[in-house]
Amino acid sequence: MRKLYQNPTGKPPVWAEALLRALLARRSRDPIAGDLLEEYRESVLPAVGTVRAQIWYVRQVLSFLDVAALKEFVGMIPLPLLWGTAAAFLAWLLFIAVPDGIGMPVSSVLLLFTGIALTISGATGIRTLVKARFLVRTGFLAFVCFAVVTVLVSTAEVFRPALIIGAFAVIVTATGFQSARRTGQIRSGIAAAAATGVAATALVLALVGVLELRHPPLASAVVMPAAAATLGTIGALFGKRFGCADVEVLILVTNFL
Repeated sequence: MRKLYQNPTGKPPVWAEALLRALLARRSRDPIAGDLLEEYRESVLPAVGTVRAQIWYVRQVLSFLDVAALKEFVGMIPLPLLWGTAAAFLAWLLFIAVPDGIGMPVSSVLLLFTGIALTISGATGIRTLVKARFLVRTGFLAFVCFAVVTVLVSTAEVFRPALIIGAFAVIVTATGFQSARRTGQIRSGIAAAAATGVAATALVLALVGVLELRHPPLASAVVMPAAAATLGTIGALFGKRFGCADVEVLILVTNFL
């Protein structure tokens, strides 16, 4: 199941091939590009799968990049043009390159990148040990609730995955709400929900493997933490709006618990 999202043509990213040819001198362009493509198809791709093979190919291409010359060239580009080019490249990457390269729908790729950005933002909001302890406790409680529901549904006579999906959505949203309500910070809610999503994903993958349950492609599980971060953000927005606790109250409650 580990190669479900593969590029059936066995080709490296088109943009990486174009970049490689742009970086190489004309006389060495075809030999080097041909050797790299041959190694990609015959050695790397069968051994590690499409995604890791494409990462390998991009790393090989970047090894031909002259960093000093690139910095000098970028410094000559007007800032508005530079930002516009970066935005266009990001849009192309999200809507064309990544979905085509790994075979995931555009919506899943957008959700994945959004979740990563939100998770990074949430992690930067954990700056004190007290807050970290509170978020760990909140996330652990949420994970226990999800684990109970998942185990009960998975071991029932009729397996209904919709119940697991619904429980996941409700629990991570509530985790974001509760964490932001108690800390007064949206980023805390995002971090707790994302952590809960990662733990829940690991549990689901373990149960699917042990009980041999029917499931969508396992590669789609990568969007679960991203979905948790997104739903946690929604819950955190409401949690901060209706929360009234400050740092002193948080410290007292944490010490009491």
